Amino acid sequence: MINRYFHFEVHPEEKQLVTSKGLLQQNIVTASQEKIQAVVISQSFLRQALKLATVQLVLASQAADEEQDDQLVLLPVLSQGLALKNASRLVKWLPQKIPRLPVGRRFERWKIIRNILLPTILLVVIIGLFFQPYGWLSVVLLPVAFWIGYYASVNNRLALTNADVLLAQNGHLLTRKLYLIPRGRIQAMSMQQTVLMARVELSHLKIILRSGNEKQVVQVRYLPKKKAEEIYRWYRHK
Repeated sequence: MINRYFHFEVHPEEKQLVTSKGLLQQNIVTASQEKIQAVVISQSFLRQALKLATVQLVLASQAADEEQDDQLVLLPVLSQGLALKNASRLVKWLPQKIPRLPVGRRFERWKIIRNILLPTILLVVIIGLFFQPYGWLSVVLLPVAFWIGYYASVNNRLALTNADVLLAQNGHLLTRKLYLIPRGRIQAMSMQQTVLMARVELSHLKIILRSGNEKQVVQVRYLPKKKAEEIYRWYRHK
């Protein structure tokens, strides 16, 4: 990490962002402002506890090939409270403040927890039956699975700003990512429902972004149908 981010610098240059870093070998990356598809504020569980964050960019280019997840690191590690403020100095369309992201209802959160808990219960039963008696020690996986599902459910959020920027947040394996996406950079959006979800008026919302020469899908699950339709109409009337 020291070798990779030693003497990290980032500065705007005309309509581009230039980052330089490295100890043994300096790496300079230039990214066009027009290629920025989304800004991602990422926090692992440890960084959340320490109130730290990393700011990354989703680019419609290959500039971030050497970065993890094909995302260019804009600000490696900084205070959680300063992440958006500092990033907005470099990416002009970012909002100055993040509005409150509403937490889903208990019923919606339980759906996400259930999807992780049920396969874990099945796995525990199989291990317990085939590797008796010690296989039943795998029951310790149940509280772990519940915690991972709970973490994903409380971080599953969606909101709009007044500046035509969509905020989509999700949590996966104890890492939280908040995507700030301008409407004009969304490549496609879709609503998805199973038969059972239609009965309880829930829907998944998929947001498709261009990332390099491929696509990146940001999904917010088990939204109230009215909320998903509101975001979908917002996107269609661009």
